[in-house]
Amino acid sequence: MRELACAVLRLTGSRSTLVFKPLPTDDPRRRRPDISLAHEVLGWRPTASLETGLMKTIEYFDRLLSTPGYKAPVSLNGHASRHVA
Repeated sequence: MRELACAVLRLTGSRSTLVFKPLPTDDPRRRRPDISLAHEVLGWRPTASLETGLMKTIEYFDRLLSTPGYKAPVSLNGHASRHVA
């Protein structure tokens, strides 16, 4: 997760800092996602690198949040999302 978070910070040019908090007691120490079912059922395999996928996602949200009149949805905690440039 740290590597992913650092990649997002780097690719967005964010000056945010990472905050580390204790994990919940039931949190798995190591995650190993298995996409074999997607391949078996759909014939799907990833074709883009993580960095390419992150860049496309960042560009999409940058365009979305820059759209005149766009209103960010309210999050579950009742606060409106905000875009930080």
